[in-house]
Amino acid sequence: MYQHGKRTRRPRNIALFFGTVALISLTVIISWLIVRKDIASTTAPKTTVPITTEIGADDQVLQKIDEALFSLDLPTDWKLQERRTESYANYYAWVSTKKGANDRRLTLHVNIMPPIYKLVRLQPLTVDGNKFILGNISDECINFAGGANRSVAVEGTAPFDAKWENIVFVCDPISANQTIGTATAVDGIAAKVGNNKFFFYYEDRNSKPDSSILRGIIQSFRGK
Repeated sequence: MYQHGKRTRRPRNIALFFGTVALISLTVIISWLIVRKDIASTTAPKTTVPITTEIGADDQVLQKIDEALFSLDLPTDWKLQERRTESYANYYAWVSTKKGANDRRLTLHVNIMPPIYKLVRLQPLTVDGNKFILGNISDECINFAGGANRSVAVEGTAPFDAKWENIVFVCDPISANQTIGTATAVDGIAAKVGNNKFFFYYEDRNSKPDSSILRGIIQSFRGK
């Protein structure tokens, strides 16, 4: 009703606006709580274990072998299995004791070389002062030894001469033996460092042969 001298009251637009906002906010909050409860009650499997990536799981702290004529590093699980000092033999034999890898063995012949040997693969060496420089390790020798020797090897299991990086060695045609031996172009298997000779003979009958173990050991080697 219009009254003289008084303003007409305007609709409460501001109150209506805030009421609408409050209603919308309440609706959003209720919806979020419902969704959150639904997610929390799901039966899908959950884990409380943090996801981590382990780097360098195969890396090990090495043990130093320090002998009168040489030193070298071995994985910590490797143990000395045999030490032979005879007029006809002088060698150390270490074996891996790690579960799932205890079928690896390294024999280091010192000064007295084995009268008979045969290798599936050759690791060439070059003498550099009191240590060795590694060449390219060969494939299984039966795969690259050519000529008449190759044909004989294919027909039987008798060892035969093979050549890799100008090094002649005795090839073992039975690749399942998984053996690797060292040699130089100058001295053959009797690699000479100072006044002493060394021959690494590595046997790896694991289902996953790993020549990098041998290479790492040789790289750590120092003659005295």
